[in-house]
Amino acid sequence: MEGDLAAGVRQRPVHVLAGRDVVVWEMDLINPADDPAHCPPGVAWLMTRDQGRVTELRLHHAPVATVTAGPAN
Repeated sequence: MEGDLAAGVRQRPVHVLAGRDVVVWEMDLINPADDPAHCPPGVAWLMTRDQGRVTELRLHHAPVATVTAGPAN
């Protein structure tokens, strides 16, 4: 993650959900103009909490769109 920050990748919050034991942050990943494919377009941070402290953290990245060629004429 430090390398992504050093490369200029930034995150922008899209949605936040919070409960007593679970917190979810949905973020857009904003890549630098000189490396637009550095990271996938988004990420969800899933945090499990126990007594107010995060005990588990999982990141789920949005799929990268793929471009397929159409039939040749």
